[in-house]
Amino acid sequence: MFANTSGTTTVTNLPFTVANDIKPQGQIEFLDSGTALYFGFCQGSQNTTNLALHKADTSGSLLAVGSVTEASPFTWANGDRLVFEMTYRV
Repeated sequence: MFANTSGTTTVTNLPFTVANDIKPQGQIEFLDSGTALYFGFCQGSQNTTNLALHKADTSGSLLAVGSVTEASPFTWANGDRLVFEMTYRV
């Protein structure tokens, strides 16, 4: 269900193929077992059933995009959650 290629973590096997003329985006919440809440976004890949996951990072006063990994935005453990929501056209 999850894959990591070229530094991007991807959800594979969405229930329907994303249309070939759009790149839908949605929001993600990462919950570190009740300790902290992090935000990010997801983006569907055209004409596939894949969804790339990205976290929001801050760099000074700017918001940047970072990679989601086994250690980022935190080290994943039991009880941690990832929740995403995205609407897309098939």
